[in-house]
Amino acid sequence: MTKEETFAVLLGRTHFDQFTKTRIYHILKSGIDWYSFLNICIINKTLCLVYRSLQILELLPLLPTIIKNNMEYHYKCNCKQNNYFLKASEPIISYFEQKRIMATPVKGLRFLKTIYSADCGVRILSDIDFIASDKDKSKIHSFMTESGFNTYLINNTDSLCSINSTVKSYFYIKIEKNEFQDKLRFDFDFSFADDLINQIRENQNPLYEFLFLCQNYFLDVHSKSNASANKKYNNIKLIDLHEYYLKYLKKISFKEINELSAHMQLKKELEYTIVCLKELYTDITF
Repeated sequence: MTKEETFAVLLGRTHFDQFTKTRIYHILKSGIDWYSFLNICIINKTLCLVYRSLQILELLPLLPTIIKNNMEYHYKCNCKQNNYFLKASEPIISYFEQKRIMATPVKGLRFLKTIYSADCGVRILSDIDFIASDKDKSKIHSFMTESGFNTYLINNTDSLCSINSTVKSYFYIKIEKNEFQDKLRFDFDFSFADDLINQIRENQNPLYEFLFLCQNYFLDVHSKSNASANKKYNNIKLIDLHEYYLKYLKKISFKEINELSAHMQLKKELEYTIVCLKELYTDITF
């Protein structure tokens, strides 16, 4: 990695041990190409988190004014947009709970209420992801369409579609003309087992969600259709995994998670993700 890429990785977190702080200060002293650094943060969708880290570490005065102002602007806009996402998702989540529909938000939206709950502006979201039971697909479809959303197949944005029991992924779009964006998008993945969905919904065993994130990370990095394909890391997903590990898994033995990964047939995904985490973070103790 370049010096600027390393600097962005070191700042892409909410927890800082002394060794990480020392590395940050050392790189700062050696000089930073701030425009390259800003571009890296934008590409990796870590700009808002990095901005907050610079603020916490009291390093913002060292940035060129134009860079600092740019980051501050995006951070404030993201705070407003994420609050909008949270508000827009409330009636949908509430309906699913009332009707006992097996569906739960995952990744970005869920993280705003868990690992990033101290500051909802640090995580950039482009849409709202759910995993849901295939058994409840028609109920979800009826509610979403009645709520003003149009439905599309994932990776096929050209035409509207109706529910097809053989298709596992749909997204729903509702036009929303406001100061944040022009549309609201919810993605639903119906390919996961009901047991996993329930475990994540109830949040009683964090290992299930961690393995889900490992699987999602592995598939994203290796997907031929994804922009991050052929890259070794997906920074934003690794940041999520690192933050999740520090909050929920630090005191859990590797043996326990390894046994569950074998049971769920996700050993390859777990091992690959842990290798990537250890290459970027010094506080991973698996």
